[in-house]
Amino acid sequence: MPQDKNKNNQILEKVLNTVSTTNIELKKVSKDVDYLKKNSIAKKELTSINNKLAVLKDNSVTKKEFKEEISKLATKEELKKEVSKLATKEELQKEVKKLVTKKEFNDLTETANFIKDNALTREEFKEELDLKLSNYATKQELNDKITEAKNEIITKIDGFIVLHKNLETELSTLQSKCNRLETQVQKVTSYLNLQ
Repeated sequence: MPQDKNKNNQILEKVLNTVSTTNIELKKVSKDVDYLKKNSIAKKELTSINNKLAVLKDNSVTKKEFKEEISKLATKEELKKEVSKLATKEELQKEVKKLVTKKEFNDLTETANFIKDNALTREEFKEELDLKLSNYATKQELNDKITEAKNEIITKIDGFIVLHKNLETELSTLQSKCNRLETQVQKVTSYLNLQ
């Protein structure tokens, strides 16, 4: 790292010398322009030289600005760190293998087009669904039917219970009648002495 700084400092000094040399040359050119003005050179040539001089002044930098720009540059170690973050050739090849081939893409496109041509649209699906659902009862209708069926079953059970009670009553009536008849038959048989 110290070698890099020394190298950078040497480069910086050379550049600064070049910049200061350029400034000296600018001063000389400025003096030459003044001399030429005094010695009546054609206005076009003088304007051209002034324009060139203005461009040089506008595009030149000070030592301070130049040092600031150089300090913003990355060091060799920083560049190595950034390069180490980049993908290797093998990693790139692995990623490329994961990509879809042209044939696979064409197959996918063909499948998508087939589906697009043969599948129902949203509107067609809704129409089909409405048609199918129109044959089925709604939840409310189903609840109403179930309630109606429950009431009917309860009514029939109540009727059966009433019938059963009536049958019990009739049975006990018949049993009483039967017992009376048997008693009378026994009396008659004992009266007649038939046994």
